[in-house]
Amino acid sequence: MVRNQVALLCTALLLWSSSASANGACQVAAAPPQGVKEQFTQIPAGSVVEVKLADKHKIRGRLGSITDSGFDLQFTKAGKIVTDTLAFDNVRSVKVVGQGWSTGKKIVVGTLIGAAAIFIIGLIACLAGGCGPMVR
Repeated sequence: MVRNQVALLCTALLLWSSSASANGACQVAAAPPQGVKEQFTQIPAGSVVEVKLADKHKIRGRLGSITDSGFDLQFTKAGKIVTDTLAFDNVRSVKVVGQGWSTGKKIVVGTLIGAAAIFIIGLIACLAGGCGPMVR
């Protein structure tokens, strides 16, 4: 009787924790910055960024200093490292490159955590006497 209650409790806890993380209840969402200039102020200097310009060109480089009218971007051009000052008016969007985990890494870590939780619940159920032969 006790092992059935323990197994039921462990199953309920597992389902509750998996539904909470699936719904995003564990994540805190911050309000995204409104304009391009505000986005740049949120990015630390020295970060690798991809900038989409108004003329639909993309430039990937390292962010330098930020002023009221623009920012410095260090990138390669014709095999040489160039530092150029770009105006905020010429920028459509900016994105930090290489930040955070990839989707594949998130899936692998989530799967391993789920497998470990199921293993621990099974181990607890076995230690409570649920894995031996059933004697009537």
